[in-house]
Order: sequence, then C-alpha cells, then structure tokens
Amino acid sequence: MSNRILSWSRLNTEYLKWSKDNGEGRDKNDLRFGQYLYIKYDLSEYSVDPFYPEGCENIYAMLARDLHDRYLKEMRKDILKSGSLVLCQSCNKNLVKSGEMCFCQTMQNN
Repeated sequence: MSNRILSWSRLNTEYLKWSKDNGEGRDKNDLRFGQYLYIKYDLSEYSVDPFYPEGCENIYAMLARDLHDRYLKEMRKDILKSGSLVLCQSCNKNLVKSGEMCFCQTMQNN
C-alpha cells in the first residue's frame, strides 16, 4: 500500500493529531486540515475536495463518508458477483436473497 493513500487508519490518526495540536483551526503554517491532507496524500480516488472547507471535523466527516460510501460500493459489487444476493426487482436498490421480498415490496402490499 502506498504511503500517499489516505486509508481509514491514516485519516483517524491525522484527525486525532490535528485536533489535539490545532483544534478546529489552522496550523502554524496557516494550513487548514484539508489543505494539509491534500498536500500529504493522494486524494484522487475521493469524490470530495477537502482543500477549501474550514474545520477539521467537517473535513474528517466529509472524507470518512466518502471512504464509507466507496467501501459499501465495493462490497455491493462483491456480493452481486457472488450471486448470494440480488437487487430487488421493484426498487432496484436493496439487496435481497433470491426469491425474497424487499422492504419496498412489503410496504406496497400493506
């Protein structure tokens, strides 16, 4: 794994260190948390841009959400490849076991 990839553990470590040292503000070089991460890591896989927003908690939440969403997307792809679950035929969103009803269909039947 590259040292320039911002993983879950690196994001958590950077956030805790920044919070302890700088709070929600800027560091001694007048960098915001997002700018610091932007310079230190390759963030090209992220769908969000942390460079301009203020506040380390805001940036942390933004990047954590993006990491979470990408993880779920990959898990969903793996599950669909395995064939153990399929997309609901009605809503095309929820994963269900083949032959079972999804929540959306249950709600329509009531």
